[in-house]
Amino acid sequence: MVSCEGMLKSALVAIVLVTLAEPRSVGEPLRSCCTKVTRTEITDPILGYTIQHKLPSPCVNAVIFSTERGLFCAYPRAPWVAQKIRAFEKARHQTATQLTPSSP
Repeated sequence: MVSCEGMLKSALVAIVLVTLAEPRSVGEPLRSCCTKVTRTEITDPILGYTIQHKLPSPCVNAVIFSTERGLFCAYPRAPWVAQKIRAFEKARHQTATQLTPSSP
């Protein structure tokens, strides 16, 4: 005989697993790999990025931007994507230069 409490826990676990396995929509934070990309410019400050090459289905080519709100998949050839990467790298280089001790 299965208790109601055990059945409830099993149902909750199943709901969580189904929710995590759902394909993500464009503009939502990334859960695993990018299956869709957005062409709409991300306006949140960029904390970092990675480039995802097409992987076994369903993953696609994408630039994954990390922001305070999460990870977002962007179309790699959108003009704003290259601009965001250049601006991020420039800021990162300037920060690294400022942190490097100058020689006496």
